[in-house]
Amino acid sequence: GLEIGADDYVAKPFSPREVCARVRTLLRRVKKFS
Repeated sequence: GLEIGADDYVAKPFSPREVCARVRTLLRRVKKFS
């Protein structure tokens, strides 16, 4: 899942806010699964 997300980051132009939001979402997912 993380690899697909990384491709998504590179493919799209992004704003700092969007990056922060995505990072928070990823962290939530990681905490749920771990």
